[in-house]
Amino acid sequence: MGRRDRPNDNGRLKSESNKLLSDSRSRHQQLIRQMQTSERKMEPVLQAFRDQVLFLKHNFNSKAIDSLKKSAMEIDNEVGALIREIELSNQQADQTIAGLNADSDNR
Repeated sequence: MGRRDRPNDNGRLKSESNKLLSDSRSRHQQLIRQMQTSERKMEPVLQAFRDQVLFLKHNFNSKAIDSLKKSAMEIDNEVGALIREIELSNQQADQTIAGLNADSDNR
């Protein structure tokens, strides 16, 4: 091959290079469009997910608060029962002391 073949080869290579560049740009644009479409479809799904997470947080907090309220009520009941037992013990102690005083007065 002599120098005469080079201009044709250069033109052919340039043409192929331009076609490859054009094809690459076309594929790139198509990929970008697909990604943008996917991005638009993701936002509603992500928003629904965020809403569900928020619901679960509120629901768990609500259940936790209800559980704490029940626990507080149970503790209040137990404390009330303990106070009644202490009062009963105090009454019995007072009666015992009164009985001891009466016995010592009678002697």
